[in-house]
Amino acid sequence: KATAATVCENGSEAHMPGSLLGNTSRCLKGDALRLRDVATIDIHSIIGDICANVKCEGGKVSVQYKGDDHWYECKEGSSISPSVTSAFSSGRIVCSPYSEVCMDLPIEPPPTEAVVMEEEVYNVTASINE
Repeated sequence: KATAATVCENGSEAHMPGSLLGNTSRCLKGDALRLRDVATIDIHSIIGDICANVKCEGGKVSVQYKGDDHWYECKEGSSISPSVTSAFSSGRIVCSPYSEVCMDLPIEPPPTEAVVMEEEVYNVTASINE
C-alpha cells in the first residue's frame, strides 16, 4: 500500500531501496531484484517494485534506473535486466504498458484525424469556389 514515504515523485529512498525519486519517476514491477550493496538490505531479501525515471516519447517508454545513466526502451510485456554497473546484482525490471506509466501526458491524436480534417477543408474550399 502506498504511503507518503513510498510515493515515487517525492517519497523517501530509505523506504524504497534501489529507487530513483523525482517528478519523472514511476513505479515499475521488480522481479527478483536484489541490491548490489547488501549493507542496506538483508542479504536474503529480494526488493519488490522500484521507482525509476520514465520517459514517454512517440508512443514508446524508456526507463532509467538507479546506478545507470543510460535510458533503455521498455516495451510492454518485456523486461530489462539491470547492467553490471547498476544498483542491482540480479533480477529484472518488468515493462509496464504505456497507458499505465505515461497517463499524465496528453494523448497524441492518430494521424488519420489530420487527413480527414484536410479533406474537409478541401471540400469546403471547393464548394465556395463553385
